[in-house]
Amino acid sequence: MDIGLVFGIIFAAIVVGFALVFGGTQIMAFFGLSGTAQLEQAVDRLSQQVDAAYNLGRGSILEFEASIPDSSKLCIIDPANPGRNIARGWDPDYAVSYYLGEPGNQYYGSNVWYFQGNEFNSKKLTRLVTEENFCVSGRATILLENLGSRVGASLE
Repeated sequence: MDIGLVFGIIFAAIVVGFALVFGGTQIMAFFGLSGTAQLEQAVDRLSQQVDAAYNLGRGSILEFEASIPDSSKLCIIDPANPGRNIARGWDPDYAVSYYLGEPGNQYYGSNVWYFQGNEFNSKKLTRLVTEENFCVSGRATILLENLGSRVGASLE
């Protein structure tokens, strides 16, 4: 084996090692950002599907295939009755409970909540209602039913 090739392999291994050690946080931040983007995209797709279900005839059902990153969750709740539903994954912490009950803040009245790690955000979809508060993570099917003036959401 040529001595130059051996030194080239050793040098390459050292460079890759430095890239992994010192660039690891940047790589993890990049993939975390893509998870946030995927979650935001799922919420936007949900909004579009709610509008599509609203434009169908009463009683029509659309299936929304949610694809949520494993470290995240998407929740659909009734803001008038935001009680816990631990069996379906809705267990708001103190901060979320406060925002749900405090008029005048940006989260008040929101019926779609999405969480990634310790961070959360919400959105108010005016046509969307649910009888049971629930959350999904990973792959899940949410049924969107046209109820006339509203669109009902439930888990399949």
